[in-house]
Amino acid sequence: MKLVEEDPDTAISILLKNLDHENDKVANFVHQLLERSTKSKKGMRAVLNNIVNPNQVVRRNAVAYLSAKRGFHVATYASFYEHTYLLIAMARNKEIPVSDIEALVEVSKETYLEGETIKALQDMAASLDFIKHRHRTADTLKTYLTEMLKLAPDLTRMGAYDGQIAEPLRRAINASKNRALDETKEIIEVRTMESSVRRDLNHIGRLVKGSFQERPTLAFEHMTGVDAFVITKLRSFIDSVIAKSIAGKREEALLTLISFMSTDLKQYMEDSKERLEGKDRSALISLYIIGLVLLKLASYLMSQTAEDVYQKYFHGLEVEPSVHVLPWPEPIVKAMI
Repeated sequence: MKLVEEDPDTAISILLKNLDHENDKVANFVHQLLERSTKSKKGMRAVLNNIVNPNQVVRRNAVAYLSAKRGFHVATYASFYEHTYLLIAMARNKEIPVSDIEALVEVSKETYLEGETIKALQDMAASLDFIKHRHRTADTLKTYLTEMLKLAPDLTRMGAYDGQIAEPLRRAINASKNRALDETKEIIEVRTMESSVRRDLNHIGRLVKGSFQERPTLAFEHMTGVDAFVITKLRSFIDSVIAKSIAGKREEALLTLISFMSTDLKQYMEDSKERLEGKDRSALISLYIIGLVLLKLASYLMSQTAEDVYQKYFHGLEVEPSVHVLPWPEPIVKAMI
């Protein structure tokens, strides 16, 4: 286990290589170690990284193990990942810019580990399309440059200066580089925002699960003044996120959600730290209500994430089977009337 902490990729590759050991006792022991090692995100990331391991047995067992854990989509994801990985390696040899595509691949892996399998698959497919296009663009640019250089002597004899010849070459090269960076920037920015929302929702969920054994109830009029004020203030925030979601402005709605959680909610939790730690019922119920509100809003923007967090932390407290049919908390409804 120490090796898994120090060098997870190497440790997990050794376990994967021996997963089908001919000795059943060894195979069972290896499987138990792998199960323990992959309880952490670091361990699962190492399995994912080993999809492109040079050893065929390791690659095969990595895909088989992930398939058992995450479902049949893994085979497609692994195929896209391997192909992208090889094309990136080839691109480096040709000095084709790939740092942004490598970043998107890492974002895809992080999205996959966070449970958003379909989005991760879409992003890996996009990475593959981008790197293929990058190769085609580089080949086209190389042909263009070669032809221009062949024509240079004739153009010079016709009176063209070196600077006039070099300028279109520089423009072509710069245009290619700029397009390369713009292709992936938007996807990475959106996935980064989604990851931030996912992290904060899980954090609130853990706080809620650790604070309640059953669904909390407290009349809105009996809440502490500061808590009632925070609940009342949610109205404009809710309206803003819903309006942007309905208008198709998903990125803006995500930013509004992130802004609230990183400023208003953070400030409220800092101000209420002693009350929350002291299990003040009004403060805890306020946090519970805010958590449900955030999940309801997130369900418009990140439906799978909202559902996963609801099932993991709130379903045992709420009777509704899904966040998508969960009504708005009663204090919110009263505050909005």
